[in-house]
Amino acid sequence: MDIEKNKFETSSRQGVTGLGDESAEDKGMKERGAEFFAKAERSASDAYDKAEQMAGERYRQVRNYSSEHPGKVVLVAFGIGLAIGYIISASTQHHSRLDDLQRYLR
Repeated sequence: MDIEKNKFETSSRQGVTGLGDESAEDKGMKERGAEFFAKAERSASDAYDKAEQMAGERYRQVRNYSSEHPGKVVLVAFGIGLAIGYIISASTQHHSRLDDLQRYLR
């Protein structure tokens, strides 16, 4: 393995310094690398397009549901607001209690 590594480092240095021509092996590696990145780019693009399509579909479903059942949506939103308020309040009270305890211990 050290021989292969040394061979790669030597050919890389030659390509950078211009001391030698690019070998067929180096060109093959570059082509395989370019192919790999092209496939990765296509994959990422396809995944993004699919996610965007699914998000749009879910958004339309939620919008339709909310227009068909406005009362339920309001109640759910109210419940979520209460839950968030409770969490924030509990966190604030907890910190306040810790501050009181630290003052008491001083």
